[in-house]
Amino acid sequence: MSAPDIIGDWLTKQSVSNTEYQFYKAFNSYLYEEFGANHAASEQGHAQRFLLLQWYQYHRMGYVCTTVNDLIEPSSLLHDLYLRLKGEEWSHDFILQALEALPIKGEFKPFILEEDRLYMHRYWVYEQYIADWLNQNSDTKSNFLSDNILPISFSEYKDWVINNFAELDDAKLKVLFQIFNSRFSIVTGGPGTGKTFTLEKILRVYQQWFPNKSIVLAAPTGKAAKRMEQSIASDLIEVYGSPMTIHRMLHAQWDGTFRRTKKNKLSADLIIIDEASMIDIDLFYHVLTALDHHTQLVLLGDHHQLESVEAGNLLGDLCAVSSASFEDSSPYQVFELSRVYRQNEASHIPELADAIKKGDTTLVEQLLLDSSNADLNWVVSKSDLDMHVPLLSSWAANDLEYSLALLKDSDSKDSYKVLSPHKVGSFGCHIINRIMDQSASKQNAPNSSSAWYLGRPVIVQVNDSNTNLFNGDMGVCSSISPDMIAKLDGGKEDILVSRLPRYDLAFALTIHKSQGSEFDHVLVVLNPEDSLLHTRELLYTAVTRAKKSVTVLATPDQIKKAVSTSTSRRTGLMKKIFS
Repeated sequence: MSAPDIIGDWLTKQSVSNTEYQFYKAFNSYLYEEFGANHAASEQGHAQRFLLLQWYQYHRMGYVCTTVNDLIEPSSLLHDLYLRLKGEEWSHDFILQALEALPIKGEFKPFILEEDRLYMHRYWVYEQYIADWLNQNSDTKSNFLSDNILPISFSEYKDWVINNFAELDDAKLKVLFQIFNSRFSIVTGGPGTGKTFTLEKILRVYQQWFPNKSIVLAAPTGKAAKRMEQSIASDLIEVYGSPMTIHRMLHAQWDGTFRRTKKNKLSADLIIIDEASMIDIDLFYHVLTALDHHTQLVLLGDHHQLESVEAGNLLGDLCAVSSASFEDSSPYQVFELSRVYRQNEASHIPELADAIKKGDTTLVEQLLLDSSNADLNWVVSKSDLDMHVPLLSSWAANDLEYSLALLKDSDSKDSYKVLSPHKVGSFGCHIINRIMDQSASKQNAPNSSSAWYLGRPVIVQVNDSNTNLFNGDMGVCSSISPDMIAKLDGGKEDILVSRLPRYDLAFALTIHKSQGSEFDHVLVVLNPEDSLLHTRELLYTAVTRAKKSVTVLATPDQIKKAVSTSTSRRTGLMKKIFS
């Protein structure tokens, strides 16, 4: 008779009242079978399975790897199980030895222990390849496109740049002066600092001095690719083509593989990818493997924004070289833009964003409470969202007024958007949208049996090639009987509601969905209850969507929690690059 499975029994009991444990229960079942019943039920087997369950929790949070120190401190989710297994008696060396002796069947090892970092095998492969690629290209950092390729001397080229782009500040001029010094470069900066404006100038440089070189423009999502196209002059789009998604650039297949690989390289001379903070380690690995030896790569993005949905903190890791300790030894270039052009000079939004970025809770509260800062507002959240119906109703009316102005081809109205970390839950977008929709419907279609009324906003949730609509596209109701939707980005024709791919209402968006967008006025809603999503990066991303004003609906505790909590996904990339 086999020994009892303490972990399996415990997870089964927990999963009755908390569905979150179902994931861990399934993962534990895999480990139990992989280890074999005898070893899995042993003291060492229990310890090894618990450590991998701890690893699994970090894996679900987007960590590329975990350290022994991560695993030695039990998470709140598994703390009771940790005590039941007497985990407090486990030493650092015991854990390290247990991970080194994982009893995995077969030759393939799904986990790799490197020094004190535990990886899933494929993430270790991705990270190692990225580090090797960057380090192998360090010898091309100087004069990737050498001076003799330019038809004029470098001093003449600098004079040309200054004469033709007199409006550029020093940081942007530096990009154009040094863009040919490395095969790989990053242009980073907060919203409104002119990243895509700088991108357009890079294209002008290539158009003038390297007219025969091919350039591919790309972004992680269809919506980001469209925004990228809208920010670039039409004559440049005619020359270099419309931006595309990274998946389309790599010729993604239905099974998740790519046609563009090591054996079938991309042929472009220059690839520029916007919104790079959305790129995860998996996708970046596939981009690098598809690059030809002569291809130059430039990333644009804000490394202080939310991390990618999938694993890693790629842009954040890569931008860490801008610190003094790494800059001189970096195998690539990082250009940081800091001057903000989105808001006017009297705006306090950049100051608030900077305080959030630095984790200065006191200054954040001072800025929000200062009544002289007319563009910053703080509404203390109540325990029940229904107590804020008047506030949400007024924002719904403003949003609808903007939508109706768009339908009349008028741009005289300001845009309004409510942003929440959560899609569901008591303060999530679904409930916020329902409240705002009910209010707007009463005002605009009080006697109608239809859900639709002019200006009702929606956001597409999936990519659909049949309608040429993509995840994140937004539109408004433009016609009743028949009910039709007009795209907000100026689509060629309206589309019947019945033909819409899966969509949600768009009075309120999740902060993740809002990345890359900008609105005149933003209302940020934080749940008064504690949430893992209330982080510095999330609040920074939400606040920096606004051009004219920010209103924060939150309790003092949740503002403190968000500003003081920084997400820092564990990776080993920087150590590999600068080891």
